[in-house]
Amino acid sequence: DLSGAIPDMFQTNRTHSIIDLSNNRLTGTIPPSLYKIVNVTTELRLENNLLSGCVESALFGPLPTCDLSGNYFCCASNTPLCGAIIN
Repeated sequence: DLSGAIPDMFQTNRTHSIIDLSNNRLTGTIPPSLYKIVNVTTELRLENNLLSGCVESALFGPLPTCDLSGNYFCCASNTPLCGAIIN
């Protein structure tokens, strides 16, 4: 069971096929480095945590699967279906 903030440590020079941090007690916002690796990631699972803040629309375009449900995100009006499973 992980808790606290997601570290801002994802590197763009590595392939992160699946990032699954679901069902923990993670808090805070999505770190900037996570937005930078969405082009080399096929699945991002952050559901059922305590994450909050605004989600940038750049997160949704390139990801085949993105689940942000069960958190406290706010969304810009151009962000599709924040807080739901994005396929």
